[in-house]
Amino acid sequence: MKMNREHVTMDGEELELLERYEAQFGETPPVGFLDPKASKRMIKRALRSNRPFSEKDVESKLDTL
Repeated sequence: MKMNREHVTMDGEELELLERYEAQFGETPPVGFLDPKASKRMIKRALRSNRPFSEKDVESKLDTL
């Protein structure tokens, strides 16, 4: 697949975390469009606690932004 680097909005660390999350929980996390720092924090927390996050978790994070 050809990738246009001008449209890539995540860094390598976030991509790696997304891949780990998908492998561990079998789903794509609903944080891909949050601020990258918030997205990374939420994914890391989910991986550490071995609990995928829900839409409510995302909503509560959006309330604090």
